[in-house]
Amino acid sequence: MIRLSRLLNCTAMGLSILASTATHAGLIETFEASGVTRCSVSNTQVVDFNDMSLGYTSSATVQLSSLTITYSGDVFTVAADQYGGAPDLSDPTKDMNYLGVGSGQSVTMTLSTPQPYFGIWFSAADQFNNIDFYRGNTLLSSVAGTGPVLSSLSSSYNGNP
Repeated sequence: MIRLSRLLNCTAMGLSILASTATHAGLIETFEASGVTRCSVSNTQVVDFNDMSLGYTSSATVQLSSLTITYSGDVFTVAADQYGGAPDLSDPTKDMNYLGVGSGQSVTMTLSTPQPYFGIWFSAADQFNNIDFYRGNTLLSSVAGTGPVLSSLSSSYNGNP
């Protein structure tokens, strides 16, 4: 289970940053080069939110092959704008919708099976956004938008990459 939290305003999912293994209790953070808009990890699938209705909902489900991803909480889908939306993989002239988290809210993303890799385009990485990784009810790791690893990135990562 992955919990996306927002303390203020809205968030956009952006910058491919996170990898973890289902058997490893910690989190290994890696970064694509600044400006890279596609994941370099092979055999990955992308959730682009383009098939979800724009606006608020309390839950949403996405099916990718044998993996089901369930989102619950204060979920809202936003059309690409200055705050988020990665280039569309099938048409680079378009941008994809993104998942937002409301002020003071959280969204829980539950994966139906353990995954060896999880990546995220995290364009709103700031002091108001956090991502917590759980196995059941056990917190494995947290990534804060102003954590030491994200803070060490060059200014070329700032804003919507």
